[in-house]
Amino acid sequence: MAWTIILEDENKEQLDAVLEELDSAILKDGKKNQLFKLLKYLDPYEDTTFNTTQIDDLLIDLEVLKKYDVNKDLIHQIIALAIKCKNESHTYLTFYGD
Repeated sequence: MAWTIILEDENKEQLDAVLEELDSAILKDGKKNQLFKLLKYLDPYEDTTFNTTQIDDLLIDLEVLKKYDVNKDLIHQIIALAIKCKNESHTYLTFYGD
C-alpha cells in the first residue's frame, strides 16, 4: 500500500511526478498519523488531492514526516513538487492510493 504522487493541472494532466512511491508506516498508523494536519487524511486505498491553498500546511506536514521517515530523499522530492504546486496557478498535488 503506497501512494503515487503527481503534480497535475486543472484538467488532471500530469505536469510532474515523484518517480518512487511513498510507503510510510507512520502515515498508516491511526495514532501516529495524528501528528499531521493534512497527511492524516491520506487513505492508502483512495486518492487525495491538495490544492494551492493547502500547500503551506502540507509542507509543514512533510517537514514533520522527514523526522520520522527514513526515505528523506523521497520526501525532499515531494516537497519540491509541493513548492511547484504552490508557485503555479491551477495546479494540484495528488496522492494516488492503490
